Amino acid sequence: MEGMGAGHIPPNQVIHEDTDIDLDGVVARLIHSPGGTADHIAVWLPDAGVLFPGDNWYHAFPNLCAIRGTPYRDFAAWADSLGQLADLGAHVLAPGHTQPVFGADKVREVLTTTQAAILHVIRHTAKGMNAGHSMDDIAETLRLPPELAEKPWLGEFYGKAA
Repeated sequence: MEGMGAGHIPPNQVIHEDTDIDLDGVVARLIHSPGGTADHIAVWLPDAGVLFPGDNWYHAFPNLCAIRGTPYRDFAAWADSLGQLADLGAHVLAPGHTQPVFGADKVREVLTTTQAAILHVIRHTAKGMNAGHSMDDIAETLRLPPELAEKPWLGEFYGKAA
């Protein structure tokens, strides 16, 4: 029954670092990009300019604290990953959920503003903690800056800033 929902299928190749693979003549770079999970991998097709970020970007504010009881998400690592992915210069961003994004400038914008939103949450929380505020008070006062809050891809449909 292996492979039929009963049992574990071991990987045929273990990836320890960013790796280029050949997909029947198409070069694909597997990029370690922690975000929603620590072991997350994005797929970059450099010749085509297409980036598959998996769940590290979707058309909504990211779900920084999963409601399903999954392990802690490292927000700073997630923000770093978004910055690294933005620097690739992709022309197409094809997320695991929601519609693709087209155009190098737009791809860079959605990745860098999502990164900025996550960093804003980190900085606001740290500032409040350093001032001795409660987590409830910190969450109550957390708002994205207007230039981020107006971005349709940072709408609080799935995740929330506070």
